[in-house]
Amino acid sequence: LNDDVNSQNYVAQCLLMVIGIPPMEAVELIQTVENVGRAKIKEAYYFTLVEYKELFDDLNLKTEIV
Repeated sequence: LNDDVNSQNYVAQCLLMVIGIPPMEAVELIQTVENVGRAKIKEAYYFTLVEYKELFDDLNLKTEIV
């Protein structure tokens, strides 16, 4: 979800650290979020997504599972 608090660099670092998303892909996702307000970052089993969400929550990043 769009976030006016955290820097794009911080978000990119978190995406790399939590999910292993390469920096260039992270930049593309961040641009999508800036333009659309949200982006799909991962498809996985529900319980895996819950673990990711908890990690992102701990890093003060807003996420939702849909």
